[in-house]
Amino acid sequence: MDPDLLTLQALASRVLPNPRSLTGGLALARALQKLDDEGLIFSDGVLVRASRPALYFKHLITSVAIEVQGSSAMN
Repeated sequence: MDPDLLTLQALASRVLPNPRSLTGGLALARALQKLDDEGLIFSDGVLVRASRPALYFKHLITSVAIEVQGSSAMN
């Protein structure tokens, strides 16, 4: 399976302290709906994948963090 493609169950286990919690599941569903509405994820109700803009944003944030750490180490 594609490493960028997650089942809802796998995503819940990564982001929720108690993946079987109804409250957590509802909060996750609302968050995923908002992310889908904004075009940051694609989901068919079973599988979830980050969109290209979301992955690019993650890349930019990671690059900035690495650059900041490098600058801090030099000082």
